[in-house]
Order: sequence, then C-alpha cells, then structure tokens
Amino acid sequence: MRGGAQACRRRWRLLPAALLLLALSPPAQAQQKPQVKCDIGPVGKRFGGEQWLVYACDDDHTVVVISGPATPAAPYYFVFSPTGAGYKLIGDGSGAKAPAVAAMRDLQLLNSQQIEALRDEAKMRR
Repeated sequence: MRGGAQACRRRWRLLPAALLLLALSPPAQAQQKPQVKCDIGPVGKRFGGEQWLVYACDDDHTVVVISGPATPAAPYYFVFSPTGAGYKLIGDGSGAKAPAVAAMRDLQLLNSQQIEALRDEAKMRR
C-alpha cells in the first residue's frame, strides 16, 4: 500500500504543471496568440473551506487557482481570464465535486481588485 501512496504523490507533484499547460494552451488552429505561462507563485489560499494554490501568469493578468494536494477536489483548477469588463472564471477537474463547487462560489464573489490582489500576492512568491 505504501508504494501506491508514494506513486500517487509523485504523480500529484506533476499535476499542477500539467494542468497549467493544458488549461491555457489554445487549440492548434488558434495558436496565433502566444501561450501564457502560469508558474509564478504559488500562494496558498482557502476557498470553499479548502486549501488552494494561486499562481500568477506571465501575461500579468491571468490567474490560475489549483486544488491543494490534500484537497478532496484534487485534481481541479480554475482560471481567471481577463475580459474587457473584468474577469471570466472557468474551472475543470475530476476531483470531488462538492468542494470544487464551494470554491467556485467563493471565487465568483471576488471582484477585479481582489483577483488582481491575488495575482500580485502570487507574483511576490517568484
């Protein structure tokens, strides 16, 4: 059993980087825009009563929130993408749905200034 847990932890360490690339990689036909790299941070925050990791992106606008390793929602991520009127929130994952929904509710309450404050805090973790 111990070997299985260690293998799971090893896979989990690779998951955040993979999710960041997958979440922000545009489809092949839309690759005229440069890809956004979201590896600045992380800073730990609680959303929906669980621990999440917040990363800033190199476009200086996009923010990625990834479930912490001990969070029942893992693996799950959210992306705040800038729009002309603020930010659009998307999320996806295959972990437990209830904690992801609780986190999404908290994230949906954030205004642009709060999202930008999260981004700035993550940037301080370079």
